[in-house]
Amino acid sequence: MTLRYRPAGQGNWKKGTVENISRSGVLFRAQEEVAVQTAVDIALVLEGPQIEEAPEVVCWGVIVRQEPTEQDPALLAAKIVHYDFVRPGDRELLAAAIPLATGDRRVN
Repeated sequence: MTLRYRPAGQGNWKKGTVENISRSGVLFRAQEEVAVQTAVDIALVLEGPQIEEAPEVVCWGVIVRQEPTEQDPALLAAKIVHYDFVRPGDRELLAAAIPLATGDRRVN
């Protein structure tokens, strides 16, 4: 599963890949390392073969662990503090209500 992440409230989203997920956290391969105890915004993209515009699960969390790895990308674990399901048409409403630019799809 694909995700986008960034340190909380910062500009550009980075791309990652989910390794393991539960209701309380996510382990993912990250494009860039993020320091432990850093607050993060995470958007999980719920893709499927019959979905034109994929809904997302927007999460707020904290990086709790970095797994040592000899390869790129980095392996990060985040504790999920809060999440919301966002339908494609609701992204603008959510962005106006909370300090998260959910419409910002620029991924480096």
